[in-house]
Amino acid sequence: MKKKTKLEIIEETAAAYNSSTRAYEDGDCRYKTKDGRQCAVGRCMTKAALANYGRLFGSANQLAAESGEEGFQTLLKPSYRGNDVSFWMDIQGLHDRSAFWDTNGITGIGNLAVKGLKKKYKTAPPVKNYEDNC
Repeated sequence: MKKKTKLEIIEETAAAYNSSTRAYEDGDCRYKTKDGRQCAVGRCMTKAALANYGRLFGSANQLAAESGEEGFQTLLKPSYRGNDVSFWMDIQGLHDRSAFWDTNGITGIGNLAVKGLKKKYKTAPPVKNYEDNC
């Protein structure tokens, strides 16, 4: 299975949301809401991981602390594995900032954030190969 690049994931995230499709519920971002919306990290997680962690709110750092770096990778769909937790924190931050989204999708300031992430990860090393045994 082809691994997604950091730039592909950034672009997917920017295209995936608007202010009403983000995974906010009761004032908190969830990996998966009761009505099925998923946050930027949640949409990249396996069904099993969402069944276990979907109702939680918190950072990708917290998930990684519970499962370890390699354990965190197994929470992700195989095509999303190999990117470190700091990358997922940046993706989560893009999703979580309400100023970046309106009813039409990403806002002007959100586009600036996307450009910043693309610049940051443009020369990023290729993703690591983690065992795809989920």
